[in-house]
Amino acid sequence: MSASATPHIDQLIRKLGKWTEKISTPEFRQYKRQQISYAISDKFDRALFKNEPPAQFVFSGALEKQHALVMSFYELLMASTALAQCEFYFRRFPFRGLPVTRENHIKNMCELYFAHFYVIKNRVKTVFEKFKETYPGIRGEFGVFIKMYDREFYQELRARNEVHHHYSFDDLNIDRIMLTGMMSTTEQFRGKGWDREYLRAYRAVSKEWSDRVKRRSVVMEKYVDAIAKWILDNASFL
Repeated sequence: MSASATPHIDQLIRKLGKWTEKISTPEFRQYKRQQISYAISDKFDRALFKNEPPAQFVFSGALEKQHALVMSFYELLMASTALAQCEFYFRRFPFRGLPVTRENHIKNMCELYFAHFYVIKNRVKTVFEKFKETYPGIRGEFGVFIKMYDREFYQELRARNEVHHHYSFDDLNIDRIMLTGMMSTTEQFRGKGWDREYLRAYRAVSKEWSDRVKRRSVVMEKYVDAIAKWILDNASFL
């Protein structure tokens, strides 16, 4: 059996599970039950029984800072997972018969993919902020890490910035999908093989982006695993 590609994430998750059990007081368990009760209640229940969302639970002293650090790492991990899941979104076109074209689907997925890198960068910053609040006496090369992240994912971050501030994502291969799709529905070219070219162009681009997500997600996992190692090495409460 091959070794895990994310050994420190795996180890940290196990330790966090044990830590969560340790801090799970009767008051905290009651708070979680109230959260669940409110989440599953409908508007009628809330009006009839005056079911209000529970006030935010706050741990005492240093425990609250530790909890904030733990939750910031979980948020980072979920963002990294969401990035990896884009591989499967690129593989499938679930909009047959709906007013969503294949080129629209690919373009929207590309923009979503780029956005994840910006989200993850901000989640990384939050983890570092929460760590410094928990352990102000421990110095780390947090700025250096962010610069490494910016260099590694420069293309994705730049594309996300252009999409967010200037114009929608453009790609010649996606244009090919659009053009072959137009040809396949034009009366004079209908039945002349353009529908096959349209599907061929879409499948080629879909595979290209799916493979790209898979490759880049592996790199992203290494960055998240490095953060997990830092927490394991320095968070004494674990």
